[in-house]
Amino acid sequence: MTRTGRNWWSARLLLIASGVLLSVVQPSDAQTGRFTATGKVVTLLAETKMQPGDKPGHELTMARRMDTISYSDPTFSSGQAIVASVSDYTAGSGVHRGYFAITHPVGDRTFSSYEGMTKATPKPAGPAEVTFEGTWRYTGGTGKFEGITGGGTYKGGLTPAGVAYEFEGQYTLKQ
Repeated sequence: MTRTGRNWWSARLLLIASGVLLSVVQPSDAQTGRFTATGKVVTLLAETKMQPGDKPGHELTMARRMDTISYSDPTFSSGQAIVASVSDYTAGSGVHRGYFAITHPVGDRTFSSYEGMTKATPKPAGPAEVTFEGTWRYTGGTGKFEGITGGGTYKGGLTPAGVAYEFEGQYTLKQ
């Protein structure tokens, strides 16, 4: 290879490397943040329960419900959620998973999926103590939330007022 050819390739590699470096140090055109939020079940819209018959206390449930959500981050404010869930419990404990479609005050929506574990701890008197926890992630959005990514964790339980939970997470919005 001639010296001219080597110089041409060296210059080309230098330009490529410079372009990569510039793309790394350029300011991002995305908004990122962290938040905490609380939610509670407002209305059970539909529910189907089935017992497979393989062991006592084994129950599969599909449910659709409406929840209210309040966020610490004003980007989200508050929202009404339609939740579709599936659980596989034995004696009240087991796995659950589902999907949230949250409509925020201006009409934009966020979509997420979640999965976790529920634990029912029997008490000597009265109903069992029911708690749950797991992870969630954004699967999409509309309007200002289009292209949202992120996720986090959640935990909650059955209270005298119904099912309540809290969650935390991080997000990235395209600008």
